Amino acid sequence: MEKEIKIDLVRCFKAVIQRWWIIAISALLLFGITLIITNGRLSESYTAQSTVYSAVYGNTEQSLAGLDIMQTYSEIIQSRKVADRAALLLGEEGLTGDIIQGMISSSYTDTSAVLYIYATSEDSQLAVSVANAIAESFVIEAQNITGDNTIQVLDKSVSASADGMSKKILYCMLAFLAGAFIPFMFIVFREIFSDSIYHVADATLDGEIPVIGIIPSYDKM
Repeated sequence: MEKEIKIDLVRCFKAVIQRWWIIAISALLLFGITLIITNGRLSESYTAQSTVYSAVYGNTEQSLAGLDIMQTYSEIIQSRKVADRAALLLGEEGLTGDIIQGMISSSYTDTSAVLYIYATSEDSQLAVSVANAIAESFVIEAQNITGDNTIQVLDKSVSASADGMSKKILYCMLAFLAGAFIPFMFIVFREIFSDSIYHVADATLDGEIPVIGIIPSYDKM
């Protein structure tokens, strides 16, 4: 007869409480290992923001035309040509257009005349410099294409903000949780599939087989 597996939540909870130290040691051990591995290998990243806008003043039709121009050419922000010009403007050794292309992104809304340019780097000052250089390079390129100065820099970046929780902290927290979860599940499954009998109902399979008596194990009482 195949035995039906039943989960006794109270018994599982008691087993976890009794072996809490195993869970704690495992969590701390994995946390420490991860901290050692990531030390010096993961660093904080920073993002700086600059903005450009459509400087068209006049009637509604002219304003909309200026907005369309900016949104039409917004994709060239991440072009190789704009990145190469930004690298020349900065003049930093080793900083190429390819590197800058991997640092930048942009965003805008259909109803706004402002276009946001972002630069991300592990060096906060470099992120600021690149964001401003890309904004200036984009304005130059837009002027070359349109033949006027419709697109202009609105605000230059002056500082960069840290991108939330550092990767090191995140990885260490995940390692701590994993270190606690693995032994926790092991203890729970060990109790679920244990052959030990804790209640009379376990021995009789809930009354399906007759049992004359049960001899307890005194060393566990």
